[in-house]
Amino acid sequence: MKLFIVKQENSELKELLAQARQLFWQTRAVQAYKRTKGKILILTYNITLKNYIHDKISQVREEFPWENFIILNYHNFINTELNNLGLEFEFPENFNEFTIEEKGVYFETNYYSNKKLFEENRDNLMQFEAIFIDEIQDYKRPWMDIIKDCFLAKGGEYVLFGDVKQNIYNNQTSGKDVVTNVMGVVNLKDCYRSDYKIKDLAIKFQETIFKDKYEIDDFNKIDNSLEIQFEKNLQGHLNYMFLENTDNVSTLYTIIYENIINKKFIPNDITILSHSISLLKKFDSYYRYSCYENTNTMFETSEMVCNMALNDIKRVNTDTFSNWLKEAIILIKRNNDYDTTKAFAELSILFTLYDLVIAYPNRFDPIFDWYCQKYNTNLSGFLTLISNNQNSYDAFKMYRNTIVTNEKIKNLRNNKKLHFYMNRGTVKLSTIHSFKGWESDIVFLIIEKNHSNVESTFDEILYTGLTRTKKNLVIINFGNLQYNENLKNIINSINS
Repeated sequence: MKLFIVKQENSELKELLAQARQLFWQTRAVQAYKRTKGKILILTYNITLKNYIHDKISQVREEFPWENFIILNYHNFINTELNNLGLEFEFPENFNEFTIEEKGVYFETNYYSNKKLFEENRDNLMQFEAIFIDEIQDYKRPWMDIIKDCFLAKGGEYVLFGDVKQNIYNNQTSGKDVVTNVMGVVNLKDCYRSDYKIKDLAIKFQETIFKDKYEIDDFNKIDNSLEIQFEKNLQGHLNYMFLENTDNVSTLYTIIYENIINKKFIPNDITILSHSISLLKKFDSYYRYSCYENTNTMFETSEMVCNMALNDIKRVNTDTFSNWLKEAIILIKRNNDYDTTKAFAELSILFTLYDLVIAYPNRFDPIFDWYCQKYNTNLSGFLTLISNNQNSYDAFKMYRNTIVTNEKIKNLRNNKKLHFYMNRGTVKLSTIHSFKGWESDIVFLIIEKNHSNVESTFDEILYTGLTRTKKNLVIINFGNLQYNENLKNIINSINS
């Protein structure tokens, strides 16, 4: 990991080098406030890290006013500052015809990377005595320049944390390192997060996958003495599974739930990570309705998507929405309710379970029947409804699949991330991207068959995923041959 520093007074470099990332947020930001009594800005890229950093700072046993600390991801911070300036987003006449990608480029060019806009309003911008930026490898260079040149008070402290090996957005690098707008670079050699085996895994992965691309961390080198080797065997658990020709969802459930019922792991300590949401969302439904336990996700559930689609149908068709949907509401005896909120919530559960029944009939038939009775109908009645309206239901299902590409889902996911906390007593599910910066005692890292480095950053994504654990890591490879040999050899070399 790299630490980039520019400070125009008292660098306190020795103190900084003594901090690991967690201890850094717990002490450095508070000390900056005590020294300056000014405003402190802490920026991330990942929305969810706001809660993580807030929790770490809360653990400091010193008095300080929270109103002097602003903890946000970059885009939310810029949105807030534009609002404070009274600057509203302006849109071209054909903006609604833009794709999501084109809208992103428009906002990036005209607002988030538009340094001139902030320079013109510099006198009205809040100035910060200290600015700390985490995940700097995910920041575009114009963002760094806007923050440093327009928001840092004269004589203020500017500190950047980054790890180029987690450059999952393929940002610019130079000389095997992330490009920043500071001169000083300090290597953090100590890894305070992980037990020995996870340290070794990170090193071995770098040596195997990154040897020609990045500088290899040493984490104070691996100590091969007999005493240290004995200790290492006691610390951390690594397991690698290569599974072909299997149902990914049901297999994943069997692996995880067997570890829970055998008391090896407790749900609160478990995090399941994958590159994409699709498998995680299917597993989320399968898990919840199989063991009757909640989950904690950073993305929308199947029920949320159903509910959103049902409301869209009602809005488009006003009071005379689709006949098949009216039949469904009558079926569950909610037709006398003026408000369709409860009806749509119950139907969303039934539609989610119906999908599970189609895929896994023996497992979910009795569960589906129980929910049908709970919602004032029965299994045969619901199946008859679908059968009589198969074309309409298929169109509804197709529409549900398209919802995940619209902006409402993006807003929903952002809201889930903003309210994500680790210790809710449940299994956590997240994409690797959303879990960047977090850590968990036990990580199940999923590699799907179609994941490859064709997209140029999957090596970095995979490295980020396997370094999200503090102690125990289980990598489950569902038939990806490209990574199988390397990962198998790496894990075997550490476990041997």
